[in-house]
Amino acid sequence: FGVLRLVTIDADAGSRRGVMERRLQFGLHGRLGGDRVALTTGLLRGLRRAEIPLFFSQGFHPQPKVSFGPALPLGLASAGEWVDIQCLGALGVGDIRGKCSGCFFPGTELLEVEEVPLNSPLPRPDRQGYEAEIADADLEAGAIPAFLSAETRFVTLPGKKDPVDLKPLVADLQARPLENGRTLLRWVLVSGNDVEI
Repeated sequence: FGVLRLVTIDADAGSRRGVMERRLQFGLHGRLGGDRVALTTGLLRGLRRAEIPLFFSQGFHPQPKVSFGPALPLGLASAGEWVDIQCLGALGVGDIRGKCSGCFFPGTELLEVEEVPLNSPLPRPDRQGYEAEIADADLEAGAIPAFLSAETRFVTLPGKKDPVDLKPLVADLQARPLENGRTLLRWVLVSGNDVEI
C-alpha cells in the first residue's frame, strides 16, 4: 500500500520565492505582424537567448509564465504590444533591457520595461489605432469623405450573414497622400465590441 501525503497550497508562495513580474512593451514591424504563433515563439526564444530566468508553471508540463495582450489582426505591424513575464530573482528594469538587447528577431523592438505587481492584468485600451499604406489606384475616389459624412455604413463581413454598421466602430479615419502614388490611411477602432473587422 502507499502513503497518503497531504499538501497545502500557499497562494503567496510565488512572491516569497522571489518571483517578480515585469511588463515589456514591443514594437513589431515587418512580416511577423499579426502572426501570433511566430510572435510567441520568437519572444520566448529571445528571452531564453537573453538568459532571463523565467518562472515556469508547476506540474507535469511546465510552461513559462508569460501573458500576451490581445492578438493583432494578421499582417498588421504594431507600435505597442504588451507582454507580462514572471521571472525569478530581483532583475531590475535596466537589467532586463540590457540583457535583451539584440536578442529578438528582426522587426522587434523592445520599447519599455516596467515593474508591475504579481498577476497584474494587462492593459486593455478602449481604442486601437491602425495605419496602412495603399496604392492610390486601389482607393476609390471620394470613398473616405463619403464614409465620414454618412450616418451609417453597413457592410457584410466574410463569414458573417448579417450586415454590420461600421460607423460606431470607427472613431477616426484620416487619409494623407504620399509622394509615391500611395496614400497613408490612419484609423482608430473602438474596442470592446464583439465584432471583429
